[in-house]
Amino acid sequence: MSERKYLVGIDPGLETTGVALYDPKTNSLELFTGDIQQAVNWMGRNCKPAECLAVIEDPNANSLVYGGWGDFVKLGKNESAFSRMMKKAQQVGEVKAAAKVLIKIMGRSGYQIATIAPSQRQSAKKVPGTDVRLLRMPTKTTPTEFAKLTGYGMQSSEHSRDAATLVWGKSVKQIELMILKKVTK
Repeated sequence: MSERKYLVGIDPGLETTGVALYDPKTNSLELFTGDIQQAVNWMGRNCKPAECLAVIEDPNANSLVYGGWGDFVKLGKNESAFSRMMKKAQQVGEVKAAAKVLIKIMGRSGYQIATIAPSQRQSAKKVPGTDVRLLRMPTKTTPTEFAKLTGYGMQSSEHSRDAATLVWGKSVKQIELMILKKVTK
């Protein structure tokens, strides 16, 4: 794996997939947002399997609807709450499918892949006012918070920022160890 020098973070979705190409040596980022096919094409043009390690947020590693019961209880267990939860479940199902597809496509293309469960990340929205640099693999950052964390000041989507925070500040060696740990389990 040692010839790899870039990290690619992926926040999957059928309609909106965020991708971030990160160079740990220079701390440079390239971000992309598009549908799942556009994201696969972008990666094919910008990140060859022999040069990159991928980190994909994989909601399949969590329970059926991550955080769902807590939301349901907070919403009062009424009919409209149930409808909102079912909509959330449908959206989570689409993201789970997108993650499975991306993992399969990328694996067949020769990428080495580490997966991260959403529950392993900390949402900036859930701890407002906290310095995002203190969060564990922050997610749901605003453009301002993201710029504070990474120095990236260009246009970005929430999905591309989420993809970037999967790999930002990580080394190739750290991701190789994550992949190796999964392979040996």
